[in-house]
Amino acid sequence: MRLTAHVIARTGRVAGKAIALLPVLVRSRSRRVRAQALRSTLESLGTNWIKLGQTLALRFDLWPAEYCSELLAIRNDPTPLAYSAIRGIVVAELGVAPEQAFVSFAPEPFTITSSGQFHLATAPDGTKLVVKVQDPSMRRECVLDARLMRLLAGVGLFRGFEIAHARDAVEEFVKGRFIELNLETTLTNAERMAALADDDEWESSARFRREWSAGCVLTSELVDGIPISQIIDAKRRSGQPYLREIARRGYDIDRIARHLYWNALNEIFRDGIFHADISPAGILALAENGVSYVDYAVIGRLSEDRQESLRYFWRCAIQQKFDAAVDELLYCLEVPASYDATQFRRDVARVLEDYVDGFSSPVESEPRRTAQRLMASLMTVVRKHQLALPTDLAQYFTTMLTLESIVFELSPSFNAAQELMVFFRRAAVLDIEDAMRPAQAFSSMVSIYQQARLAFDELQTVQRVSHGIDISLRTLRLRLLQQGFWAVLVAAAAYLGLHSDRLYNFQTSLGVDPYWTSASLLVFAIFLVSRIWRQGRQLAAIDRSIVSTTEVSGRSGGHVR
Repeated sequence: MRLTAHVIARTGRVAGKAIALLPVLVRSRSRRVRAQALRSTLESLGTNWIKLGQTLALRFDLWPAEYCSELLAIRNDPTPLAYSAIRGIVVAELGVAPEQAFVSFAPEPFTITSSGQFHLATAPDGTKLVVKVQDPSMRRECVLDARLMRLLAGVGLFRGFEIAHARDAVEEFVKGRFIELNLETTLTNAERMAALADDDEWESSARFRREWSAGCVLTSELVDGIPISQIIDAKRRSGQPYLREIARRGYDIDRIARHLYWNALNEIFRDGIFHADISPAGILALAENGVSYVDYAVIGRLSEDRQESLRYFWRCAIQQKFDAAVDELLYCLEVPASYDATQFRRDVARVLEDYVDGFSSPVESEPRRTAQRLMASLMTVVRKHQLALPTDLAQYFTTMLTLESIVFELSPSFNAAQELMVFFRRAAVLDIEDAMRPAQAFSSMVSIYQQARLAFDELQTVQRVSHGIDISLRTLRLRLLQQGFWAVLVAAAAYLGLHSDRLYNFQTSLGVDPYWTSASLLVFAIFLVSRIWRQGRQLAAIDRSIVSTTEVSGRSGGHVR
């Protein structure tokens, strides 16, 4: 990155804010004071830093609860782009102005997120649309801020706020942030996850329109619903007239909360692919008491082994087999060489016992509130004993932490433990029924075969339009294999050049120094290995961020109702 005036000014501003935090770290022993100073600093540095604070606010496994509680209140009030700038972005990406592409295009955004702003529009056929427009400078700004975040984590600034594994936490956030800003990834994930939920009566997926999507513009059909955030705001301020009005229109808030919870359980335990960055503003409540997601940028994954471990853990916890539950949790965690295993078991068992018993207490009572804080409590125990959550498990815990906080705000009487038990029971029955119906399975296979034959003639077109990213991934994997083959071949040639008498004498007879030849070949092999390592990391990042076709067709075990 070139050292422009903007880069220098941005770096100087961040450095000045970081230096201003040092007296707070040195003089104050109060975590609350430190947390307030960190929050105000992040808010003053802009969207990427606010997003960092919001992400780390959920990581009770990384730092004390005082910091998490303070950062949960962090505010982001982005300034909307002027319509002239929005119009310029649409022209640059789609090749036509908004007034030419659409019958109508609202100049003012109806909502703004950390990855773009949303405008209402109308298609030529009368379809209501939502057009997400992203400022291209957001990605450039993210590149610079990511380098500064890594620098501050490297010099130990975040450790001064008692955060564990600061470098790993920042690196994980940076990767997720770049994925979030990639609207092509969002579009691909949305299409694939919509296919997984195609037969789900409780989830309505927006249809994305590729003809009006490119680069920094993403267009989808408007879903008629109410943002969950509006319902929560009304409940917080006791907005009874609003709540009565939406009830009159058919919205049952308790049922919406239950359907939202079960949708998440289906994604996590049946599909193995789930929304990993949900927020009340990113979920719509529908009149038929279903839900619709409007953000598909960050996707979490659980392997089949991890799914089974979590299923077993929760079944044991609900049945109060706490020793078995702790054993399974330890199997999932990254355990240090030495820790107090006995105390860890006691702490986890106490948290699980409070969870199971707490939901039998009255609503708004302290035992019930304790039960509703289960995920935060488990992560706090993990931090206390200096254990570590793997990335996929951290995504699961933070997703469930956010989801349950939303569900409990919507429906304070919601019994998560009971719903979890019912879900697993019905899932087991569904799996047994499927296994005992070979005739239906055979019929389904015949139907799939017939559909595959009908679609065969259009396969190339579908691959070009819908599976372009899959093809790119296969090409990258093939290149990695080719480079790996050549690296092994070159290394073998270097070895034989020194250890084979025939090759050694042949090189000598030509006047070539065998040692220089072998050294050159080894340098070239090292170069190939470094390319393989670098491209392998890129491939791993892409694989984690994009839902593939095989996941759509193979991961889901059928949704539970």
